[in-house]
Amino acid sequence: MVMEIRNLSVKAKLILLLTLPILTLLGLAINRILLDVANYAIAQHVETTVSHSVKISQLIGTLQAERGASGVVLASKGARFKERLAGLRTKTNDALSLVRPIGITEFAGIQA
Repeated sequence: MVMEIRNLSVKAKLILLLTLPILTLLGLAINRILLDVANYAIAQHVETTVSHSVKISQLIGTLQAERGASGVVLASKGARFKERLAGLRTKTNDALSLVRPIGITEFAGIQA
């Protein structure tokens, strides 16, 4: 009852012969697609993290400038840098408004 390969037609033999390589190629293609999807997700995460880091870095820079100007204003008892400090506070507030929408949970997965 068992059908022997000798009794199969040439067409059936060719189909049997090509089935394994085709299935292997299909499996490799699916594996590559899944890897590409995973890499895309990682790239999106990196892009978001870098964007947030740039905004936070800008905020830190403006805070440092404001801090320095505040020190000069305090040391001079308001005689120097008073107008400059007001401009720096505006820049700091602008930078802060860009950082506020970023949730702290978005940085929870970052490893130092």
